[in-house]
Amino acid sequence: MAPSETDSVVQNNQKRTASKTRRIGAGIFWIVVACAAGAAMFALKNQPALQDANASRTAAAEDPTTSSPDPLPVNTIQVYLESDVTQTQSYTGTIRARQSSELAFEIPGTIIEISVSEGESVAKGQSLARLDTRTLHAQRAAVVAQLAQANAVLDEMNVGPRTERIRSAIEQVNARDSDFRLARLNRDRRLSLHKAGAVSDEELDRAEFAVTSAEANLKDAKQRLAELEAGTRKEQLAAQASAVRGLESSLEEIDVALAKSQLLAPFSGTISQRYADNGSVASASAPVFRLIESGKLEAVIGLPPDVTASVVAAGTNSPVTLHVGDRTISASIRSRVRELDPVTRTQNILLDIESADTDLVVPGELCEWRIEQPVNRSGYWLPASALTRGVRGLWSVMAVIDQNDHCLAEKRDIEILLTESDRVLARGLLSDGERVIVDGLHRIAAGQRVIDAGQAASAEKASSIR
Repeated sequence: MAPSETDSVVQNNQKRTASKTRRIGAGIFWIVVACAAGAAMFALKNQPALQDANASRTAAAEDPTTSSPDPLPVNTIQVYLESDVTQTQSYTGTIRARQSSELAFEIPGTIIEISVSEGESVAKGQSLARLDTRTLHAQRAAVVAQLAQANAVLDEMNVGPRTERIRSAIEQVNARDSDFRLARLNRDRRLSLHKAGAVSDEELDRAEFAVTSAEANLKDAKQRLAELEAGTRKEQLAAQASAVRGLESSLEEIDVALAKSQLLAPFSGTISQRYADNGSVASASAPVFRLIESGKLEAVIGLPPDVTASVVAAGTNSPVTLHVGDRTISASIRSRVRELDPVTRTQNILLDIESADTDLVVPGELCEWRIEQPVNRSGYWLPASALTRGVRGLWSVMAVIDQNDHCLAEKRDIEILLTESDRVLARGLLSDGERVIVDGLHRIAAGQRVIDAGQAASAEKASSIR
């Protein structure tokens, strides 16, 4: 096909497309015009009916008696001003064993026997674990030998020297005396010969020294004899006795260490935790078991000081009911801690749990003490279901007021004074004996006709009987 023919075909197609588009746009325009005209005609035709409906609604709003042909049944209560109001305040505490202890060896050593496991009950004085004591027994044997030797020496000192030793000392004195006399005779002879010129000065000097030596030996022998005859000195006896007492103390110390190598239960209870096994090296004061006393539980509850004063005024041993979950247990006040907890700023009260209830709880559980406290305010007790949120932090209720032969719901603003479980103490635009709607407020508007559900049921029953 030639280029001129192709261009003509394209132009024809474009013209047909533009013509089709214009026809579609014109059709849509006339459809919109027709719809608008139909709506206008419908509005003009039904305008009187709409005006009648609006008039009816306006009249119903102005006349509450025509807002609802039948009054709405509601549940109500009568409220009265309460002046002597008390509030139940709950305080939380902890259940714990009267006694609990981290048991440890006082001396280091290797654990060779563990007799109990976690959860087992033990009796007071029962052996729980034992250390290797071979080193202590060896030390004890050495000290026992030293003590025996020291006692033997002390006994010998107390008895004194033997007769044979004294006799031997006497013989020594006699021999030294003979030597001394012989030395003096020889000196006297040498002196006579020296005067005659027959002996030299040297020989005379030797004789003099011999006399001096013999005299000294005689004095030494006599002194030893005197000591033997006098016996042992008091100072020596005292020193030896002190040595004996020191060894006895060492022996006692080893016996104490042997006793401490066995870990005993200080009271009857249950093993709650075990920290070591056989073969472990135990350090001094490192816990091996945690023992809690069985059969005796207590509760610790912190109270504000003013509440504590009123509670303690009732006296110790006063009965108390505690709540643990859905269980109740009996307890009695034992004492109070006379200082404030630095964290909670409360004063702890200690309560003894009755033995009959100890099986109902376990140490570590939380308990609740509910105490009635006076409130220096007056107001109306209202169920929480009767309240709806208002403005500026206030709440409101629906009161039922009588008007001729029917009742209307009227909104009243109130202020909540305190909350307790599913009810509140409030003050506001209420009066004694007034009826307040307690539920279903989402389907009630102010000014709506209502009827007490009890009266409605009675009326329905009476009509069915007729």
